[in-house]
This record gives sequence, structure tokens and C-alpha cells, in this order.
Amino acid sequence: MLRTRMFAREHRSARVTAALLEVLGLVVLAPGTAHAEADDEIARAQGEFIRAQGDRPIAAIRVEGLRRTRQGVVQQWIECAVGAPLSSCDLPAIRERIYRLAIFSAVEVALNEQPAGVEIVFRLEEKWSLYPVPMLWYSPESQIAGLVLVEANLFGYNKGLAIGGAYSNRGWYSLAGYNDPNIAYTNLWGSLHAFLGSGVVEDDAPDGSIEQSFDMTRFDLEYALGWTFWDRVSPTWNGGLRVARVGAVHVPGSEPAADASVAVQAFQLTYSDRRFRDLYDEGLRLSAEVQHSFPLDRGSPTYDDAIFDAKLARPAPLGGFLDARAHAFVGSMPIVFEERLGGLDGSRTLPGSGLVAADRYASLSLAYQVPFLMLEPATASGVVFGEVGRYARNAEPAVTYGGPGVGLRVYLKRVAMPAVGADVGYEVASSRISFSISVGYRPMR
Repeated sequence: MLRTRMFAREHRSARVTAALLEVLGLVVLAPGTAHAEADDEIARAQGEFIRAQGDRPIAAIRVEGLRRTRQGVVQQWIECAVGAPLSSCDLPAIRERIYRLAIFSAVEVALNEQPAGVEIVFRLEEKWSLYPVPMLWYSPESQIAGLVLVEANLFGYNKGLAIGGAYSNRGWYSLAGYNDPNIAYTNLWGSLHAFLGSGVVEDDAPDGSIEQSFDMTRFDLEYALGWTFWDRVSPTWNGGLRVARVGAVHVPGSEPAADASVAVQAFQLTYSDRRFRDLYDEGLRLSAEVQHSFPLDRGSPTYDDAIFDAKLARPAPLGGFLDARAHAFVGSMPIVFEERLGGLDGSRTLPGSGLVAADRYASLSLAYQVPFLMLEPATASGVVFGEVGRYARNAEPAVTYGGPGVGLRVYLKRVAMPAVGADVGYEVASSRISFSISVGYRPMR
């Protein structure tokens, strides 16, 4: 997806949700709180029911617990037909798909014997889907305050809407976004995001000095439209309008910052077999994207970019998980649109103390996360990570960086925003320590 980053640090990690299961009903297929074990319980209980009662026809399918969410949001994932034998219904897969909507804190499945066959009951608990994301940061160099208001289940249709902004001593920005993971209850999905901001852009050199600094006003309007095949593969057409206007130049760089206006078109192909677990999504996600820009005025350049992402998560000892990530980017963006590293997975141990501009970079990171405090409203977990990367800009020499780090995550069980946290990274070569904030989210595909 086309990405915009300026004026403030941000950290994006995979969106996660937590589940609390309770034993209810005559035959409850999901005791316990571990999702993988619950899937096994569902399959085992379904098999035992068939062996004891026979492969009886499905007499009814019922969904309970929907207060705001529309029935169609859940029904689209229940691929069972009344009158069909119970064995034709893949209950573990259905439960997992409902969890993936990220708007339910509990999904229970029960089988009730009836004279005409068997009734399947899905008992759901909705999360609180309207929440604020406050932003407050103070340091001798930067002071930031802002608020983003997010609705993760708009009008009960599982659509996402966010609007907000921030103000700092370096500038201001506002943003708005709309995500639709299943347009008209189909595998078609899309998003529309807008960004407007004005402030100081500072690019750091490896030694922490300011390599380039200028004032800029930036407007971005981006869209994505895709279709998912076989619950795995999602081709996506992305596009956007990017406009940048340069003001005062404080520290000139090797390549001067200049106004630019372009229309960007991109194609992205994503493969994902990731499946919901209590604190993470287990599995593999691969994404490749190519972009091409079309200038909208005489002075704007044409450029091409390619982006590659890989994420792999697996269970680990003590109820934790391992998260491995790789990211690569190569392009020829003008200064005002360049990728800026810092505070993201794979760039939490950069040399310098701020953001770094790059038009070529690659990174690898490995993190181990384990919960240490589990309460009713939230689960706290500790993170240890290591990363290595290399970046370059124009004809400048490439810079290699890397090091270890630690972090803290808090997963909110009843809120659709699942995780907040902080990371501290140590860059070995420069002996510098960096700090970044984490807000969890789940990509639509």
C-alpha cells in the first residue's frame, strides 16, 4: 500500500486481538483460552457428536450476542447450509474467520440436539469499537500533542473510520481514513486515506547531525482496491495523488528539495496464510508492490519503486511467539517523497537520533514476545528483538546498522485497538539508544 510518513514518528506492528472463552450450552466446543487448543476441541467435540448421534442434518444455525454488528457481517463466513450433514460444516475454520474480523472478544460454538437434527449456535461478545488514540510526546527537541478518533465497526458493518490530527513545535498534520474489508459481503475490499500536513522535515546523518532540513506542506490522497482468492492471495490496485510544496530551506542537502505533484499507480500482490491466535497472527505473509508516478506539472519527475515485505510468526516457549520480518525498498523518489526510516520494525536501531531519508534499504528483524501478566481487561507482554539493516540515498555510501532491543506491549481484550507499547533499541556501531512507540493494527489482507 502507498505509505506517507512525515513530521512524527510512528510504529506499526501486526494488529492483534485477545479472546476470553467461557463454557456455556449443552455441548460447548471451545473450553479454555488458547485458540489452537480450542480449534482442536471444536474438531474433537464435533467428531464425538457425530459418532454418538450420527451425522445428523443441520436443523438450524443461530448467532447470539450481536448488539451493534449486523447479522450479515457474521453470516457471510458461516459456510454451512441447513439440511446438510453436520460433517459438511468446518466449525474450526468458521470460528477462526469470525475472530479475524477483530471486533469480537469471544466466539463460542455449541451444538444442540433437536428432533429434526442438530442446531449450531455461535455465541459472540462484541468489543468496544469506538476509541481515541491520544498522542503526547515531550523532549527538549520535540513536543507533540494530538488525537485520532477511530471507529472499527462503523454502523455495525465492520468498516473502519479514523479521523484526527496532531500539532507540534515542528508543524501540524491531519488525517482521515476509511477501510472496508469486505465490500457488499464479498471478497472485494478497499481503502481510502487522506493526509494534509505542514512542518519541518529533518533528515539525520549517521552521526546524528542534521543532513538536510526544510519546511514542507504535503497532501496525499491514496486508495486501494483488491480481491482475495482462496482466502490466501490478494491482488491489489493502489493509487494516489501526492502534492508537496517546499518552503524555507534551513540546511541544504546534496539534492535540493523541490515542489512536486504526481499521480501514482501501483500493483501489489499479497499472500497470507496467517491465522488468529490470542496475541498474534500465526503464519506467513508475503507482499510485493511496484509503483510508477505520472507527473502532474512540468517540474515534477517520473519515478518507479518496488517494495517487498515478509512476516512469519510461530509459537514459542512459555506461551510466547517468534516474529521474523524482512523489508526491502528500492526507488528513485524525489526528496519530498522519499521513504523515511526510524521507529518502524527493522529500523528501531538506526544510527542518529531522528528520521533517515533513503531510496534503497533492506532490513531483517527477529522478535520474541512472551506474556508476563494476564488480567481480565488486558495482557502485558515483554519483547526482546534484534535487527540488522542497510540503507543508501542517491550516490552516498551505504550505511549498515543493527543491534538488540527490548519492548513492552499491552493487549486490550475488550477494545478493537488491540495493542499499545514502547520499544528501546541500541545501535551497536554508534552506541546510540533510540525510543519508539508502538500501536498495533491488523492489515486487511
